[in-house]
Amino acid sequence: INKAKEKPKDSVLSGIPKELPALQRSLKVIEKVSKVGFQWENLQGPLEKVKEELGEFLQEVEKIDATKEISLDQREKIEAELGDLIFTLSNVSYFLSINPEDALRKMLNRFEKRFRFVEDQAKAQGKQLKSMTLEEMDEYWNEAKRQKIGM
Repeated sequence: INKAKEKPKDSVLSGIPKELPALQRSLKVIEKVSKVGFQWENLQGPLEKVKEELGEFLQEVEKIDATKEISLDQREKIEAELGDLIFTLSNVSYFLSINPEDALRKMLNRFEKRFRFVEDQAKAQGKQLKSMTLEEMDEYWNEAKRQKIGM
C-alpha cells in the first residue's frame, strides 16, 4: 500500500520530521514551499530580507539595558528576531545551493582549530587565557587566520 494514498497530506509542510536539526529542517521547509512558488524569484529577495531581519534583531538588542537583567518579554522578542534572521540566512543558502548545516559545521571546525592555535600560542608563551586580554588573544587569532589555519 502506498503511504501517500493511505494518508492525505494536510499541508505542503507535512512529512518534515520535527526531530531534524533546526538548520536542516529549515532547508526542508524552504524546499517544500519553493516547489509551490512561495519563494523569491532570485537571490536579491532573501538578501534584502536578511538586511531587514538583521535591522529588526538589532533594534530589539539595542533596547536592552546593560545594567539590568533581560526581561522574559525582551528575551522572547530577541529570540523571535534571531530565529527570523537565521531562517532568512537558510533561505539565502538555498539560493546558493549550500546546506546551512554543513556551512555551520565547517565554520565550527575552523573556529576550533584557530582557537586551539590561540591556546597553543598562549601556552608556548607561558600565559593562561583567563589572564590575557581579548586584544592579546585576538593577536594569536589573527595570526591563525594569516596562516590559514582551519582552511
